Amino acid sequence: MRTSKHFIPRKPFAVLAFLMISSLITGCSSLIGPSSPSLINTQWTLKEIFGQPAQVQAHQKPAYLVFAASGELKGYSGCNHLFGRYHQFNTTLSFSQVASTLMACPGNTMDNESNLMKLLEQPITYIIKGKTLVFFDNKQQPLAKFVLVNS
Repeated sequence: MRTSKHFIPRKPFAVLAFLMISSLITGCSSLIGPSSPSLINTQWTLKEIFGQPAQVQAHQKPAYLVFAASGELKGYSGCNHLFGRYHQFNTTLSFSQVASTLMACPGNTMDNESNLMKLLEQPITYIIKGKTLVFFDNKQQPLAKFVLVNS
């Protein structure tokens, strides 16, 4: 029987190959980029609604929504705080018991509020692309755009 001076045992070679492939995959994963943020427990600031830019008064904070894991919806319309419930099925959201505080607000801030409340009267589908959340109607027409505030 002939033996070779360059014999490499199979187990150490397999371990070495595994380590090399693992480090290659780990090193390249940063090229893929981070995953999209979650809808849940993330504050989403309203940027556009029904094709119009969201209105923000100089002395007011922008409108936003937060979807809690418990099914609770919280937010701010740019004038009043809002609250209610939501139900998620895949990428469809439906809303119930949505109400808001009743402060009167100056300028066109009330337009934001009435549009946001109107938006939450209907089931919507959504998609998250990067740091943008987009709501669509049943004809896949965009209704509103939000951007990520925190995760």
